[in-house]
Amino acid sequence: MRCLVGTFPALLTAFVMVAPETALCEERKLSGQQIREALTGNTVEGEWGSTPYKSYFRPDGLTLYKPKDRPEESGRWRVDEENDQYCSWWARSGWSCYNVYRDGRTIIWEIPGEGTRYPSLLHGGNKL
Repeated sequence: MRCLVGTFPALLTAFVMVAPETALCEERKLSGQQIREALTGNTVEGEWGSTPYKSYFRPDGLTLYKPKDRPEESGRWRVDEENDQYCSWWARSGWSCYNVYRDGRTIIWEIPGEGTRYPSLLHGGNKL
């Protein structure tokens, strides 16, 4: 859910009265512990580049990645506590780490030093 910054005050007031929990959006960078809590045993759904995907994060560090119209792939995931980053390992690319932000159910992956961001929606459990 995106914040309603810069919209008409009346619309914002009506929105807050109808759904106060969604109006309180504040994107924040997650700590290592918060990344682990958000992802462990859950699924994200989004678009990486132009490819829609779902990814499930098993508690044992295995991650399952399912791009649309392509076979499922498996990799590894971990949290870099020192840098508060999510890291993933794939056979074709090795380890890569990302900053992770959260805004409600939206998880935002950011490539460090580059600023490229990929939002995804967080779902509870395995939704592959």
